[in-house]
Amino acid sequence: MPGVLDLARIQLFSAAQLLDAWEAASAETPLARPLRLLAAVSPDAAPPPFDEMSIGARDAALLALRERTFGPELTCVAACPQCSETLELQFTTDHVRAAEPVGLSTLSAGDYEVSFRLATTSDLVAVAGEPDVDTARQRLLERCILTPRVRGEECSMEAVPDEVLSAVVERMGEMDSQANVALSVRCPQCSHEWQTPVDIASFFWAELDAWAVRTLSEVHALASAYGWREADILTMSARRRQAYLSLMGTVE
Repeated sequence: MPGVLDLARIQLFSAAQLLDAWEAASAETPLARPLRLLAAVSPDAAPPPFDEMSIGARDAALLALRERTFGPELTCVAACPQCSETLELQFTTDHVRAAEPVGLSTLSAGDYEVSFRLATTSDLVAVAGEPDVDTARQRLLERCILTPRVRGEECSMEAVPDEVLSAVVERMGEMDSQANVALSVRCPQCSHEWQTPVDIASFFWAELDAWAVRTLSEVHALASAYGWREADILTMSARRRQAYLSLMGTVE
């Protein structure tokens, strides 16, 4: 696997930089948006190829970026699959932080030995146009499986039994656990318990998009009232902007 971003060195966004990153990422596809955000905060002149990071490594970087941007506390809603009760879930980044992924591995099952790597964003982009889930899964495995062998001799992937391929998929999920995090939830209404997945890429983007729309609304109001430039307004702290908006009667 290529070098990954040092999570401890992820830079903080200023309000202006955060808006710039949001604007650039908003023009991208959902798969490309996280990569654009990570590139914007990379401390290196030549950042690592984020599209070649495993999905879990990418999500670990996004989780660290979210923590540095909006803090460690997260809130989302989920519907109980048993009684449809809407629940508000509050948790922290530590609750959805998993072990560091391992890039390459080999699985042995009977006469078969399969070497493979973890799936990346490039892989997901390559299979996104497939007509159905089964075909996409097959193509993804074709990209990730490096060397299949039977009784020590190289063979084609078609020669590997389905149960061995299924074991490879399961092992990939275990190795890249950050890509498959979930919260344990218990409904207070009917006591049903289930696991709800947490997709940090879409979660962080939804938060960022809402923040950008709200911030641009504040800039518009202050610029219209005082004639200030956007750059000057964005250098203010969020608290100071709110104070001015309160004086204008914009905020209750």
